[in-house]
Amino acid sequence: MEFLDPKIDLGFRRIFPSPQSKPILIEFLNALVDQGKSVIQNLSRDEFELLECQTLRVEDSRNIVRRSLQQGLEQGLQQSRRDIARSLLDLLPPSVIAEKTGLSLPEVEALSQESSQSREDTPIL
Repeated sequence: MEFLDPKIDLGFRRIFPSPQSKPILIEFLNALVDQGKSVIQNLSRDEFELLECQTLRVEDSRNIVRRSLQQGLEQGLQQSRRDIARSLLDLLPPSVIAEKTGLSLPEVEALSQESSQSREDTPIL
């Protein structure tokens, strides 16, 4: 048996579709909003629809933040792998660096070329 998540729009529509379920909805929302205090006393259809819209906006914002955080973590991890690979270029063959860092061999070879290029461009003092 599958359970509905009442915090999702579809769950709201399946659990609270009628005026008879209004007291249950108000009690549920009060439990979510302020942990036991009865903040919400009454809820009109317009207020319910506004609540739905606000809930969806909050969930959308949370999802955007989660995706951005995940992308940032992935980019940071990739940059860290490249930094480690650069530090190993003079010590290990590219195939071993690729294996140990999780970078592809072409990525390691590109880093090697960038590194040798920057050494050639650096003036000797």
